Amino acid sequence: MPSVKGFSKSKEHLSPEQKFLSELILMDDIFMRIVLKDRKCTEFILQTILQKPDLKVKTQSIQSDLKNLQGRSLILDCLCSDTKGTVYNIEVQNDSHGASPKRARYHSGLIDMHILKKGKTFENLPESYVIFICAKDILKENKQIYHISRIIQESGKKFPDQAEIIYLNASKSSDNELGILIKDFYTKDPKKMHSRVLAKRVADLKENKNVEKGELSLICYYKNFRTIKHFFVAIDPGFPYCKTQNVLEIPHALRAILAVKKKALSLNEILCFYRIKPCF
Repeated sequence: MPSVKGFSKSKEHLSPEQKFLSELILMDDIFMRIVLKDRKCTEFILQTILQKPDLKVKTQSIQSDLKNLQGRSLILDCLCSDTKGTVYNIEVQNDSHGASPKRARYHSGLIDMHILKKGKTFENLPESYVIFICAKDILKENKQIYHISRIIQESGKKFPDQAEIIYLNASKSSDNELGILIKDFYTKDPKKMHSRVLAKRVADLKENKNVEKGELSLICYYKNFRTIKHFFVAIDPGFPYCKTQNVLEIPHALRAILAVKKKALSLNEILCFYRIKPCF
């Protein structure tokens, strides 16, 4: 196990913010996004999933907002490229709705549309990977990892479009490198994590050392909204925004909730109205 200085398992002297952070794991998508702001963490995850130990991330963007020609928006958890120009999109999904095969197809196509610049030929499209890290076995074949690429049916050969989709099934454990990475995804205590890179970043965040301004409020806001969302799901699973996982949609979701209830309430007021205790 890696040695992580400064992180204590005792919660007696932690602030409410730190107590909340101490419960988060990397499979909490909003926490993963913050962790991935450290390029070394993105690099390590890609190296492990793709089995490319020499992979180096050159550029990356968290929560990239891409739109198609009709204005349909797509928020990407992490969009990055390596030193060879290969493009990667990493997504964390805890429900089947957010990781359907057609969603993966849409991610891949929209990324291509935004990468190819005016005046460039299609041959300038780089190799790309859309990677879904899923809490459930979306494809239901009991595999730990799925590599999806187009093939020529008549010959069985790979179609060389250099666009690949990967599903990592985080519900399947093992003692191989992927299995160890998955264990880290579900570990709260950085002292018990196997990866030194991930452990250091998680420990720093949970000690509130490297949380950027506004990030902690966003995490809390998301937690409070998720609690309200679960309340509405229990009443009516078809309620608008019940399936949203996108933090940027939260203000719209809250307005939708308030519009239905016909109450002009603030976030704190709606929490009190439903007797929901704020995270801090």
